[in-house]
Amino acid sequence: MRHAFKATRWRGCVGKERAALIATALIAVLIAYLTLTDAPNGPGGLPHLDKLYHLIAFFCLVLPCALFHQRSLIWLIPSAISLAGLIEIIQPYVGREGDWLDFFADIVGVGLGFLLGHTLRRSKS
Repeated sequence: MRHAFKATRWRGCVGKERAALIATALIAVLIAYLTLTDAPNGPGGLPHLDKLYHLIAFFCLVLPCALFHQRSLIWLIPSAISLAGLIEIIQPYVGREGDWLDFFADIVGVGLGFLLGHTLRRSKS
């Protein structure tokens, strides 16, 4: 039995924890790609709609670990905020416009992802 348990472990993570870390890594790569490549010209629509996209993206970045791998939040939350800041600093160098309101929306998304994940996690206990 001990060997079977060891076979399912991955750097101290099992099952849902591993899936949460993988999902978070994939979401981080997707966020970096979408925010650092040419933006398609979307519909005129609502002003500042991109702020909502930023909020949703960083909400989705933090939520999997907030639900299933809380120990990772000690490094994930500062890393997510750092990623948000770096994106806004790098964007002018890749033909995009950096916007500190996007950074603020990213931070709000991180906070909401943490709060929802933490709330749902506590309600299960």
